[in-house]
Amino acid sequence: MEILQHHGVRALLCETFTPTPAVAYEIQRSKLDGAVNFTASHNPAQYHGLKFSSADAGPALPEVTKDIEARAARLYAAGGVGPLGHHEKAKPEMVNLRAAYLKRIEELVRFDVLKKGKVKSWWTRCMDAARDI
Repeated sequence: MEILQHHGVRALLCETFTPTPAVAYEIQRSKLDGAVNFTASHNPAQYHGLKFSSADAGPALPEVTKDIEARAARLYAAGGVGPLGHHEKAKPEMVNLRAAYLKRIEELVRFDVLKKGKVKSWWTRCMDAARDI
C-alpha cells in the first residue's frame, strides 16, 4: 500500500476477508483501474495467491499478467524499489465492500422465486456465507 501511494496510486484496502466477486463489483461500481487480490483461489502456485483484476473487473488477460511479471522482474534485477525515504506515511483508505455487494446481489437475484422452490437450502447457504463476509 505504501509503495503504491508513494507513486501516486490511490489504493483501497479491504477491512476484512473479501470474496473476489465483491472486489469485482467494487471495481465496476467505483470505476477503479483494477485490483490486486491476495488469494489461495485457483491460481497457479507460482503466483503465490496473487490475482490481478483489470478495469473490466475480470481477471487480467495473460498479456497483462506477463507485462506485470516483466516489470516486477526488472525492478527485482535492479535491486527492488529501494527505500521510500522519509515521508509522511498516508493511512490506507480502508473499505468494507459487504453492504454494497449484498445490496447488488439482492437487486439481481430473484430471491422470492428461489425461496418458493427446491433451492431453499442453496439460498440459506448463500445467505449464511454472505453474512460471514
